[in-house]
Amino acid sequence: MKPEELPKTWDDLVNNPRWKGKIGVYNVSESWVPPLMASFGEKWTVDWLKKLTFDQKAQYRKETLAATSKLLTVGEFDIFTAMMDYIVDRDARKGVPVGADCVAPIPASAGYVGIFRGSPHINAAKLFMNWYLSKEGQVAAYHYARAIPVHREFRMKEFLPYPEQILGKKVVFRTAEILATAPHASELFRKAFESSGTKTE
Repeated sequence: MKPEELPKTWDDLVNNPRWKGKIGVYNVSESWVPPLMASFGEKWTVDWLKKLTFDQKAQYRKETLAATSKLLTVGEFDIFTAMMDYIVDRDARKGVPVGADCVAPIPASAGYVGIFRGSPHINAAKLFMNWYLSKEGQVAAYHYARAIPVHREFRMKEFLPYPEQILGKKVVFRTAEILATAPHASELFRKAFESSGTKTE
């Protein structure tokens, strides 16, 4: 597709007939629908999901995110929402013809890391955790896994896979408060697809 065809807003995605039948949707809605609902409200979310499923005939995809770029390249869909930027970047670096585009607000969330209670090697686990959260560990995680650093000194474009798509745009972080709305948001998501004739189980 051409860059000028890309949606400029979330509403553009569901209002443009260009995308009818050509949108793949990640079935794990907890990661991206709650931040949108927090930004626009429940009524907007219900209307948006209705347009996504009924008007655009979006494809409810159950594959792992690792398969998404491959599905894009064989023409299963032209655009996919929502996708982690580091996965797109990883595949693009391997020569897969894919790219990332972020419309605002951008849903964002953090990964989790921890130590198991009762770990037989608790001191080694603590050493690893200290290293992983250090500057050196954060650089290594970005270099090898494209994981965006959480260290405050690395909040810069050099540590974003697609800085031109993110910087300057509103980002909605999936806080504990937003995460608490995930069951309800996911039910709205499921009902929208089920009502349009798609089986989600």
